[in-house]
Amino acid sequence: MSDKGKTEKYVPLPRNRRTEAALLRIFEHGTERELMQYMRENGLKDENPRFAEIVKLFREHAGKRR
Repeated sequence: MSDKGKTEKYVPLPRNRRTEAALLRIFEHGTERELMQYMRENGLKDENPRFAEIVKLFREHAGKRR
C-alpha cells in the first residue's frame, strides 16, 4: 500500500515556542474552555487521546492554583 493516500487521523500540535507559550499562559491564567478551543483551532481533535491527557493535566493544575 502506498503512503500517498494515507492520512493521519491524529495530527499533533506544532512544537514551537509560540505554541508552548500559549499553552503555558492558558494553564496559568486561562479556562478549560480556552484550552479546548485553542487545541481544536490548532488541529488537535477531541477524539485524539492527547486531547484528553492535556485536559486532565489542566484540571489537575487548575485545582492547585486555587
